[in-house]
Amino acid sequence: MLWFMKTQRGMGSLFKQPGSEHWWISYYIRQEGKSKRIRESTHCARKADAVAILKKRTGQVEAGTFVEPVIRRSVRLSDLARLVDENYRMNSKRSIRSLPGHFNRLYDHFGDILIENLTTARIDAFKTEAIERFKPSSVNRSLGSLKRGYRLARRSGLAVTEPVIEMLREDNARQGFVEDADFRALRNELPDYLQDPITFLYLSAWRKGEMQTLEWQDVDLADRMIRLRPERSKNRRGRLLALSGELLEVIKRAHARRRLGCPFVFHYNDGLPIGRFSKAWDRARSRARLGHLIPHDLRRSAVRNFIRAGMDQSVAMARSGHVTVSTFLRYNILSETDMRAAAEKLDHRSTSSAAAPLTTPRRRPSAFVPASALDLARRLESCGARSVSRRAALPRIAGVA
Repeated sequence: MLWFMKTQRGMGSLFKQPGSEHWWISYYIRQEGKSKRIRESTHCARKADAVAILKKRTGQVEAGTFVEPVIRRSVRLSDLARLVDENYRMNSKRSIRSLPGHFNRLYDHFGDILIENLTTARIDAFKTEAIERFKPSSVNRSLGSLKRGYRLARRSGLAVTEPVIEMLREDNARQGFVEDADFRALRNELPDYLQDPITFLYLSAWRKGEMQTLEWQDVDLADRMIRLRPERSKNRRGRLLALSGELLEVIKRAHARRRLGCPFVFHYNDGLPIGRFSKAWDRARSRARLGHLIPHDLRRSAVRNFIRAGMDQSVAMARSGHVTVSTFLRYNILSETDMRAAAEKLDHRSTSSAAAPLTTPRRRPSAFVPASALDLARRLESCGARSVSRRAALPRIAGVA
């Protein structure tokens, strides 16, 4: 026999199953114009806790965010991965290629877990284990994908709440750059097919992917201009790149090697576009003794060279494709050479100031210097102020009072 406990009208009811110490709740929802009764266990032995859950459910019904228990109990981690994958494909996200790796780290720890069992404590345990095997940035990419899956599940009515997911701190901002002489040494060690593409990166501050996908339809040699299309840019913003000097010579050499049927500016000898070149890069870097230099360091070096050359910051940002000033300033790295040059300028200014003779500035003469007190009194009388004593008026005219 069921034991019911009434609550306020419209708030549902509480009851206990025979032989169970847990409270159950009963409430109604509207579905296809009809009332449907929902019963579920609260898994709570205290009546106050069961009442709180009942109020939460009725509140979700009124707000339109209610999800039936049968649906909540059937949603798994793979369903979140599917929602994120569909969202990425719909919005043409380029990072969809790395999405399976983000969720594989979650599968390795949780398996295909039901999301109702995916608590904040379990997620914190995943972070503790994953940080021993992966970098914080890799763990954060997995956590970010999980958070996005929860948001999409709530939007689709597959989830009501989500656990608290805090990201790890990342301290992996690179500071690498290369001086001009070191770059020349690196380029000489590269294969012939890579020398001009790498030089293009160093002179333009473009991203590696933008160089690899650059096509001849974007290049106007007559106007000496490259017009990058928005769909080829990482931030979906088109930009212009004026060609001159060594950069123009790079494009002219690429045009001389252009193959019919190949739309790409930079390609292998067989006409295929430039792909991964990490092995050739590592060999050249080792021979040039440049440590842990990566291709993206060329972009940072180019930004610093723009500023050294006196280029306006807004123009430099438009050339490199930076949107925020904070990121651009992080790329404008100061080397030891820059700091020494600044110290020399300061020393030169101090030496010049010490050698300059000290002069006492001359006081500017007053615009009106009275000839005598008698002259002031006469001028006062001519203005018709005879009722004022001469002794009281003299200070006012002289500007003392």
